[in-house]
Amino acid sequence: MLPSLGPRLLATRGLSGLRLGPRWSPVAQGLRRPSGTHGGTGRPQGEAAVRDFIEANTEASREHLTPELMLRLLTPRCPLWTARPEMWPFPADPYWAIYWPGGQVLARFLLDQPGVVAGRAVLDLGSGCGAVAIAAAKAGASLVVANDIDPVAAVAISLNAELNGVRADSLRVVVRDLLSPHRAPSPPWDVLLLGDMFYDGSTVSSLLRWLETSLARRQGQEMEPSAPTVLVGDPGRPVFLERCEAWLGARATAGTAPALRELARYELPESARRDNSGLSDGAVWTLRL
Repeated sequence: MLPSLGPRLLATRGLSGLRLGPRWSPVAQGLRRPSGTHGGTGRPQGEAAVRDFIEANTEASREHLTPELMLRLLTPRCPLWTARPEMWPFPADPYWAIYWPGGQVLARFLLDQPGVVAGRAVLDLGSGCGAVAIAAAKAGASLVVANDIDPVAAVAISLNAELNGVRADSLRVVVRDLLSPHRAPSPPWDVLLLGDMFYDGSTVSSLLRWLETSLARRQGQEMEPSAPTVLVGDPGRPVFLERCEAWLGARATAGTAPALRELARYELPESARRDNSGLSDGAVWTLRL
């Protein structure tokens, strides 16, 4: 028997090929069907209907490492948490509905050390619920772009930004796969934020390839801009250090000297430890290109 939506979502993070399913059934006990749904599937259509769905089926929570932030999340108290996976009405898996531990430690770091992003242009890659981007905006970044490939995540990010008093002109949401070939970030960013993005080998390979392309493009310019600050929040996933150390070693051999350094470490709250296989803490790292 397959686990319910919430536990399965946590368990399948980083496993390729597993889908939660696009079908929606309004008869699932406790689930609220939003207005503005489409045909027999009942999939919410339009931003207003998606917002209604998110508000009806998530919980506004401060039970995380950044209680200054109120976030709409999927928690064990939400009916969807115990629903069958096929009850999820959207094509993409709802990873945005979980505040992943690497994102929690990175957002905590930005709120504790606002000078890292104050007055700087910031790109939050794989923004999810938007917490890291919101933290950067509240820390005084001059511009924050929250990027995700899921249009439902984009609605959730905007909703969470509003909950925390972050204006739309200071936090922009971009729905696009920036890791696809030939899509290096533009305009140049002062700070690149990667909150819990190193969760499986395929994603890590794409990220490092993307950084490699960005580095090569910058080195090829006549007036080489300063390298962006790359901040990584990670809860100790083995693939992060293994792949990064191998990549750093290859870069050193090629004559460049990128470096990885730990900046801070935080103990995870009980809720994060419970939901993430007992991970007890997480660290913020800087990757110098």
